Amino acid sequence: MPYNAALKQSSIIKQTMNTFIASCVLPTSKAIVIDAETLQSSRALVSHGGLTPANVVVLNDKKDVIAAAVNHGHIHSLVGISTDSLRQLHDRYDCIYLDFCGTPERSQGTGWNPELDILLAADKLNKDGICIATFTKGHCANAVIRATNMKPDSLQLVREIHYRETSPMYSMILAKTNDCNYVQTLQRRYNTIALQVQETEKKTKSGTLPLPRTSVKKRCKKRPLPYSSREEYDRLDVA
Repeated sequence: MPYNAALKQSSIIKQTMNTFIASCVLPTSKAIVIDAETLQSSRALVSHGGLTPANVVVLNDKKDVIAAAVNHGHIHSLVGISTDSLRQLHDRYDCIYLDFCGTPERSQGTGWNPELDILLAADKLNKDGICIATFTKGHCANAVIRATNMKPDSLQLVREIHYRETSPMYSMILAKTNDCNYVQTLQRRYNTIALQVQETEKKTKSGTLPLPRTSVKKRCKKRPLPYSSREEYDRLDVA
């Protein structure tokens, strides 16, 4: 599925997810994100999460996107298929955002394997770290079942999000934890952020809507006064 960067910039789900990942890290954390040319997710981790740009690794198969990421301080970013790039990273991370644009089906042509990506991500996560994977459900039978079957035993399912942009989409938030209370905390945190983003969007839209049109009274022709009334009026005027 082609990545619509313009649509993503105004996407409520994207805003929610970026705010959520920024709330799940510390200034000392490290993160991996599959990001587009807008670098929305990596920017959010730096500006709202407090991460050092060098501690955010951007993945993309386009050289110009990685060049822009490096120019913004993400010096360890890698160009190429995520499956290949993840194999090259040997650090530990608190957040890995796999914002895939494709279906849960592996690509025979490019070698991209989303199931292996999630397994590699799980292996690289610190305790209590989060992994998010996003897929398109379009043109793929049983896409959600295929996606959830990719969840490793080491990760707990925190939240599922179904939405639509250019096609039906599905995101799952996973956490490397065995603590049920922590999972519930993450669930409440995401729900709170989602409501806040929606409320802000609603207020923004209501503030930019045109003002309701006011009704304009039509000018009515004056009815001619009866002769007797006119004569009476003239007498008053003369007086």
